[in-house]
Amino acid sequence: MSQFYKNLLGNYKIVDLSQYPEMDQGEKGRYLLESHEDYELVLMVWGAGHETPIHDHHKSHCWTKLLQGSLTERIYDKDCRLLSENHLEKNCVNYIQEKIGVHQILNLGKSEAITIHLYSNPLKTFHLFDDQTQTWIEQINEYDLIPKELL
Repeated sequence: MSQFYKNLLGNYKIVDLSQYPEMDQGEKGRYLLESHEDYELVLMVWGAGHETPIHDHHKSHCWTKLLQGSLTERIYDKDCRLLSENHLEKNCVNYIQEKIGVHQILNLGKSEAITIHLYSNPLKTFHLFDDQTQTWIEQINEYDLIPKELL
């Protein structure tokens, strides 16, 4: 991880959620904080019990810093065979990219978790694994709220 990205993630220690009044407290949300040609920063809120489908980061490197709560990450190969499980605690920084595998994030706790994600290159599309069809589906990345100054 470059020093620039370390410093960028290091700047985020406490998140004032009142900055995001449109957020539905206790629910999962994805909020774009910064967007640049080489990277973007995203705030994610994970309500108790929320989880992602198994997914990739399609040509992006992803660093995640846990600001509040705890999460579980399950890493899979492209055939969705479980390779490892990691328990993420406050202030840990986690990294994933295609060579490592695909993953799933779960909030198995009873309280909200908050993360900051740094994507380099910005995450424009990604693939979700559909359990019903057992196929990968391409998705366009969308956010719940984009600050007006980034539009």
